Amino acid sequence: MTLESIVNNEPKRSWKAALVDTAAAVSFSIATGTCFDAYAGLSLPKWAKARTIMGTASAVIGRPYGKFRNQVNKLFGVAKESGFIRRSLADSVASVVVWAPIYAGTLYLAGADHEKLVKTCALQTALSAPIGVIYGWYQNAWRSYFGVKSEFQK
Repeated sequence: MTLESIVNNEPKRSWKAALVDTAAAVSFSIATGTCFDAYAGLSLPKWAKARTIMGTASAVIGRPYGKFRNQVNKLFGVAKESGFIRRSLADSVASVVVWAPIYAGTLYLAGADHEKLVKTCALQTALSAPIGVIYGWYQNAWRSYFGVKSEFQK
């Protein structure tokens, strides 16, 4: 492998990683967000607005979150052979830091009732940790299926 071949393949790998992380974020957001939206008691129009906002946010944040998650994994010393607890802790931290505030803003913009917004955000923040672990598995599955390695696996 030459330096030229590495340099020439980097844009292709970057675009592929961006597409895979974005698709994983959007599809996961639709599934999990719908459950939280139902708990928030959103009407169908408000649900559609929330899913549109969050789908757009997930599309925009998908790859940056993937990179952020890679950095959190590095910070926590996660390696390919790391155990469940180390991986889970890193994924939980990444999820709570990024997705909980974004979802709170989504509910606000969608017009959720204030009391339900507060209760749903509290629930979503509490569940962000285990959801982050599940999303970590989900994102890794997408990456593996499409041949995109996590930064800590290189």
